[in-house]
Amino acid sequence: MGFVGRKFWNVFPLFEKKPPKADNLSCPVCGSKMYFKHAHAFKRSDGEYRMDIAVKCSNCALVLVFGVHITESEYKKFVEATGGTVTYADTNATV
Repeated sequence: MGFVGRKFWNVFPLFEKKPPKADNLSCPVCGSKMYFKHAHAFKRSDGEYRMDIAVKCSNCALVLVFGVHITESEYKKFVEATGGTVTYADTNATV
């Protein structure tokens, strides 16, 4: 099955507290632009690693969360660089 979500999400900018990259992401409800809300990495009880990436619609405020598979080394690097969570405010991004 591979690493679910990795073909869609480039998580590496998060290691530098920058928004992750996803192409052509629009709201499924109203069609407006989605923007990065937050990301959180964690270790599952089965020993696998995940990163939840939340995005929010700039118009209707719908929030979606994507569960992206990451490696143990990516998890450790992310936690070391960020403490385990990156928020929109951390990225200095604009909508």
